[in-house]
Amino acid sequence: MKLNITKGRQSAPDRILIYGRPGVGKSTFAAGAPSPLFLDIEHGTNALDVDRVHPTTYREVIDAIEAVPTDYKTVVIDTIDALEKLIHAEVCKKYGWDTIEAPGYGKGYAAALDTFGELLRALDGLRARGVEVILLGHSAVRNITNPSGLDYTKHELAIHQKAVGVVTAWCDTIGFADIEHQVNKDEKVTVTGRRVIRLAPGAWDAKCRLRGAPATISTDFAAYASMRAELGPKADDAADLFAKCLRLLEVVDDPTGKARAHVDANRTNAAALTKALAKLTALAGKD
Repeated sequence: MKLNITKGRQSAPDRILIYGRPGVGKSTFAAGAPSPLFLDIEHGTNALDVDRVHPTTYREVIDAIEAVPTDYKTVVIDTIDALEKLIHAEVCKKYGWDTIEAPGYGKGYAAALDTFGELLRALDGLRARGVEVILLGHSAVRNITNPSGLDYTKHELAIHQKAVGVVTAWCDTIGFADIEHQVNKDEKVTVTGRRVIRLAPGAWDAKCRLRGAPATISTDFAAYASMRAELGPKADDAADLFAKCLRLLEVVDDPTGKARAHVDANRTNAAALTKALAKLTALAGKD
């Protein structure tokens, strides 16, 4: 079998999760993303000037994801914990359960993971088109028993723990939206009132796959975009990718003209052109 090996850092739309208490700027962050479409499941965006749909079932969510028009560059799930309730309802309907806990021993929550997997695959389909995905969620406080030290409390995404692992593993960036506080030399806590997104782990889940990312950024999406532009992989722009595809089309066999038509139709879509370039490169290597 011939392996399709790629080298170096790769550029792709991000999978972002922002979670925290209500009113700390999660939806405002997402509203600042490029051309966002909100899947507003919990009807929480009325104060924002954004485009939105209001799916009321899990199937409507999947249908909406598959029908996102090409002029939207970001899809926002608002919120993932509200969507979890729709997923549980879908699973209960499938198996004839009254509640997700009806089968006992956590079997209902385990069954829901398959549906979470379907959701994430659908969202990856958007990313293949060059669409960024932002998941918003609420936080819940959980007491952690620490066998090697003091017990502590932790802020977690407010969905079932089995699903937390699946969702957080899928995400490239997890930010905990918080109100900034500082500890002075006398160990007194001062609340500054500034809204921030924490990207470094602490008494909360957080991560950022960009090497050198700061511990906190503001809740303005422009701060995230600036950080990514500085630290992330530098992708070819659409014009460069289009030109590279045209050069390869001169040497590969395209008797039906479908490859050329696909490249022409996506001449401004960097993500689609990146995939086309990989395929054309492979074809050129076989000729």
